[in-house]
Amino acid sequence: MIGEHLKDVRKSLGLTQAQMAGKAINRSFYSRIENGQSTVTVKDLMKIVYSHNLDEYDIRKDWEAISAKFA
Repeated sequence: MIGEHLKDVRKSLGLTQAQMAGKAINRSFYSRIENGQSTVTVKDLMKIVYSHNLDEYDIRKDWEAISAKFA
């Protein structure tokens, strides 16, 4: 799940949820994404990725794998 992956990435960076959400999205919404209670759009996901200079390829690969399960 993309939320679990974002949580792993966030923890590896030593960030809080508020820091990971940053100005890209609302912290409470980010928390719901991590906990599987909300889905994230590609647009919001890319905002998070770009705001932390994360590897877009790894995130997209995970997104595609998750999307394929539900196709």
